[in-house]
Amino acid sequence: SAKQHLTYGTADADVVFSPHHEPGKNRATIKIDTFSFELELSIPGEHNLENATAALAVCHFLKLDVATAAHHLKSFQSTQRRFEFRGVHNGVTYYDDYAHHPREIAAAIQAFAEWLPEHTRVIAFQPHTFSRTKQLFAEFVESFAAADTILLLDIFASARESFDESISSDVLAAAIQMRFPEKNILNLHSIEALADHCRRLSPDSAVLTLGAGDIYAVHDTIGQ
Repeated sequence: SAKQHLTYGTADADVVFSPHHEPGKNRATIKIDTFSFELELSIPGEHNLENATAALAVCHFLKLDVATAAHHLKSFQSTQRRFEFRGVHNGVTYYDDYAHHPREIAAAIQAFAEWLPEHTRVIAFQPHTFSRTKQLFAEFVESFAAADTILLLDIFASARESFDESISSDVLAAAIQMRFPEKNILNLHSIEALADHCRRLSPDSAVLTLGAGDIYAVHDTIGQ
């Protein structure tokens, strides 16, 4: 019977993608059988190259023109709150991402560094729920390994949980600072304080806001 599945990945797969690791670009060579072509995305991150490869594998499975599909993927500008470009204010470039799990945070920070290597990069993170912050505390600390400057907001609590005085963004900031003494880290607590801080950044800066709460509102506040 005909094959009913395809695999994709960086090796030993039906559809293979080989990232190019070029600063400021997100490109890969895609190989299907003996046929290969170039894929370039307008959004950063190897995880997005992987997602695009999965989409191309589906196209191949459905016998669609894969090279044409790859060409159209270049114009894809992401979805809301997934490495979403939020504009430039006073020379500072702003992006926003929904990442709120340690693995997502680490991937977003790495993609940010690869996408804007010449900028002074600032990561702003709002932890989401007391319970998740507490349960994955050690992983959250490690997820900021590739960040230089980290700005925290207070934990965005769920309506389904009660206040937990044993965990806070101050506790997280202290743990990150202890683990990575060379990093610049500050808990600004509120969206308004974060907006004020961002307005004073140098024009070569880039800010990536992360979190599943309401940290995205800072982008409209900055522009006011």
